[in-house]
Amino acid sequence: METHLTKDLQDKMAYNLKNGPQSRAPLKWGEGAKNTTVSRHLGCLNRMPGKSHSMCPKIFNVGTWNVRTMGPRGKIENVKREMRRASINILGMSEVRWKGMGDFISEEFRIIHSGGDKGQRGVAVILDKMFSDRVTKIVQHSDRLILLRIKAEPVDLVKIQVYMPTSEAEEEEIELMYEQIEELIQKEKATDQVIILGDWNAVVGEGRDGKEIGEFGLGKRNERGQELVNFCKRLKLVVTNTWYRHERRRRYTWKKPGDTGRYQLDYILIKHRYRNSVKNSRAYPGADVDSDHNLVMAKIELKLKKITKSVIKKKWCIKEL
Repeated sequence: METHLTKDLQDKMAYNLKNGPQSRAPLKWGEGAKNTTVSRHLGCLNRMPGKSHSMCPKIFNVGTWNVRTMGPRGKIENVKREMRRASINILGMSEVRWKGMGDFISEEFRIIHSGGDKGQRGVAVILDKMFSDRVTKIVQHSDRLILLRIKAEPVDLVKIQVYMPTSEAEEEEIELMYEQIEELIQKEKATDQVIILGDWNAVVGEGRDGKEIGEFGLGKRNERGQELVNFCKRLKLVVTNTWYRHERRRRYTWKKPGDTGRYQLDYILIKHRYRNSVKNSRAYPGADVDSDHNLVMAKIELKLKKITKSVIKKKWCIKEL
């Protein structure tokens, strides 16, 4: 049996063979829209026109690193190079050993640090251009604590960088540190998305413990680790880099001299209510800034608040006209 095709149908089949099938109906995006090209940006689950992606949350990389010292010549360039390579948006640093307080620009990065008079300990935060423009509050509390507030939607992001005392410190000093962190949090809004990260000098260990600790920690919990767990339970915080299944080499954050032992001492904490915003969290042993600690980085879904530039309106002087 012969089938006779109309001229329009023949033309349509020829077009489909060359260019692929057409959509059955034009995509409607607003009144009068025509076949609008749709796409997905990284981390976005919505299909919408490219210009509308500014309305979606995006995935940003937030990290912490005990750099051991920022004193050597060229060290800051090394850190910036690793930030670019790993696409890090915000990097908190512990043990920078810079004196005093500071806030300066280095190429496309903004560096805010908090240190003491002797150039020991010290914490700092490096932000890329996108985040540095949205910093609305800075609290350079001490050479072990620094807080930043960043504009975001629907709530702001509050980042606290921590450098806890080592195991040689007195118990009173450890307790005072936890009290100071808690005071900083209580001064901010209860609805803020709080991220606390840094070198905690504690081992929470392997195995799940409530909603706070996942099963993918490392080693056996020590006394300082139990204090950190108690702190998390009290403030309803999640230790993010214990919740994702990774090889052990991507869990340890510090190795003893001579590589005689590997431990997980650096953590990224976030409030329970925002734990779903974290898409991954682990150590990155391949990153190198001449430190015995590894970079720890979390991929976090955020929606930054749009910066609006104020327009100055010129006023005409009627008397001079």
